[in-house]
This record gives sequence, C-alpha cells and structure tokens, in this order.
Amino acid sequence: MGKKTLWQVFSAMPHRMFFALGTVLLVLPMLWWTHYLYERYFGELYQLSHPPIHAHVMLMVYGALSQFVLGFALTVFPRWLSTQDIRPISFKVLFLLNLAGFLIYSAGLWLGGWIPAIGSGLVYLSFSTATIILLKVLLNSQHPDKTQVWYTWVAFASASAGTLFFTVYLVLDEAVYYRLATGIGVYFFLPLLVLSIAYRMVPFFTSVVLEGYQVRRVKWVLRLWLLACLLKTILFVLGLKEFYFVSELGLLTGCLVQFYYWDFFRKKKVWLLKYLYISLAWLPISSLLFALFSLDAFFTGIQSYPLELASTHALLVGCISSLVFGMATRVSLGHSGRPLTTGKFEDLLFLLLQLTAFIRVGGELLRIYDPLWESYIGLSGVLWLVCFIVWGIKYFPIYFLPRIDGNPG
Repeated sequence: MGKKTLWQVFSAMPHRMFFALGTVLLVLPMLWWTHYLYERYFGELYQLSHPPIHAHVMLMVYGALSQFVLGFALTVFPRWLSTQDIRPISFKVLFLLNLAGFLIYSAGLWLGGWIPAIGSGLVYLSFSTATIILLKVLLNSQHPDKTQVWYTWVAFASASAGTLFFTVYLVLDEAVYYRLATGIGVYFFLPLLVLSIAYRMVPFFTSVVLEGYQVRRVKWVLRLWLLACLLKTILFVLGLKEFYFVSELGLLTGCLVQFYYWDFFRKKKVWLLKYLYISLAWLPISSLLFALFSLDAFFTGIQSYPLELASTHALLVGCISSLVFGMATRVSLGHSGRPLTTGKFEDLLFLLLQLTAFIRVGGELLRIYDPLWESYIGLSGVLWLVCFIVWGIKYFPIYFLPRIDGNPG
C-alpha cells in the first residue's frame, strides 16, 4: 500500500478532524472576544449582525468545547457498545458541515443578512445528524448495559435542539429562542455531557493508574444529575434564577456522593489523572456560587450579574474547559501511538488554565465591589489564548500525522 495522503491521514478517525477544528475554535473566537472585551472596557464598540455576547455563546458552547466531545463520542460510542466503527463517510460529512457552518456563521457576524442563520443552520444539521448516527449505534448494540451511554446521547440530542433554537432566533429575532439555546447549551448539554462521560471514564482511568483501585459508580447519581440540569435549564428559560439553589442542591449532592465513591482525595502521582480530578473540583465550586447567587436574589430581589457570570465561568472555564484540555491531551497521545504521559509542558499549561479560570471567576467576584476589576477579565482571555495557542502548536500537527506505532487510526 502506498503512502497515505494528508487527507487520508487526517480523516482516518473522527477525533482527528473534530479535535483539529476544536483547537482552531478555542483560539480564533477567543482572540476576537478578548479584543472585544478590551474595546468595550475603553468605550470603543463596534456593530455586528447580532449582540457579541450571543455570538460568544454560539462559538464557545456549540463550537469550541463541543467539537472535542463530538469527536470523542463518534470515536468511542462503538467501542463502548461493542459494535462496528461509524462509517468514515458519515463523520467526514459531519465535519464538513460543522466547518462550513462556523465559517459562514463567523463571516455573517459582519456581513449580516441571512448569512449567520445559514451558518447556524448547517451546525444544527451537523448536530442533528450526529444525534441520529449515535442513536443507530445505540439501537444496534446488544450490549447488556447501555445506561450511561443513553445519558450521553440525551445530551447530544439536546444540542440539536439548542442549535435549532439559535438558528430560529437568528431568523425571527425573538429573544425567547436565544434564551432556549443558551439555557440548553450552558446548563443542560455541556454539563450533562461531561458528567455522563466522566461517570464512565474517570473511575476507568483511575483504575488503570492506581493499584488496587475499586471502580464504583452510583447509578442513581446519573438520574439526579439529569434532573438537576433539566430543572436549572427550565428555571433559566423562565427567568426564575432565584430558585437555582434547588437545582444546585441536586448537582452538588450527586457530586459529593460520586466523588466519595471515586475516592476523590486519594493521592494521584500521574498528572494526566490529576487533570481530571482538579477539573471536576470546579463543579461543586460552581454549584456553591450559583446557590449563593440565587439565594441572594431570593432574599434581596436583586440579581447580581457579576456573581452569575462568576458562577457560569467556574463551570465553563474551570470545569468543562479543563476537562476538555485533559481529555484532548490524553486522547491525542493515546490515539497517535504515543505514551500516555505528560511532561512539564502540558502540566504548566494546565496550571495556566487553572489560573485563567481563577482570574476570570475572581475578577467577576471583585467587580461586585469595584468596577475597575473588569480589566482583569480581559487578562483571563489573554492567558486562555497563551494556553491553547501553545498547546495547539504541539498537538494540532498530530492530527495530520500517521500514528508513530504504525497502527491504523
């Protein structure tokens, strides 16, 4: 067999294509957003086809962070369920739909008209098609226990609804559809997705590294997490944020119970494993901040926007982005035939990402008392860019290179 072309190598497995797109979307939209934050801070605003914060949600929630978990799911669903791999033509079409969708949507931010809706519609088509493909894998599998995989699929199905609502919002310019898209993406899709995947993978990874570790998963925790995420999404859409503390109680309870059975505080010498546990530690921090925000609103009747943003970014930057960093690093190493070990390069970048989250969350909390702290929010964007640009310099080329051990994939 002759030497494979660049496209053949790149399109050999789903994670290669979607991780590469995710890496680009982690950098370019954040470069624009950080520039926007500094322009806003100094009073220089520019007009887009719709509010910049709405574009930020679309590009980061349904764009950057989603590409990694989509590529991961298309790769591992058949392995989890002991079925045949997804046909290459299927994930290639999904990738091209996503690529075209985000390119057209991004251009439409400045060009306006129907262009943003066309781009968003292509992203919706990609997510909805992926949902159908993953459903077929589930239904065709004879695996005796598909519980966790069903929860992961439900999360993907919700992303289809979220991107559809965002597209409808762009067409009709009705705020309720943007609220639905944001609520589903931020409070249901991403949290349930990473929690359901962590439920399976964290104890598995830990058992590989720690001798004598016993894998223990509490099944009712998944149900509690799903109900809590659903309740929080409903409360957000209805504007009843002062009752968030109810949903946070469910999320926090599930975390504390499952963390206990995962032996969360057991010493872990391998940094690649530490990434996962440090990332997950941001989840109860986010829940506590959201609970504080809602109780403050409940008793005072005033919603603290900085406190709400601090809670949201503890979830999205502290927890989910850190988990994506850890997962992408591990998958990129393992599926390219490289040893599953990190060096100071990755470890320092991960710690830089934790500093980014700390500044982003802390900047919002301090802004409650002094508006000047808003300048530090832009600093978190700069640190984010340093982290993922440097990470991408090492890992982005891997997706275009054959496995170093000569195996296919």
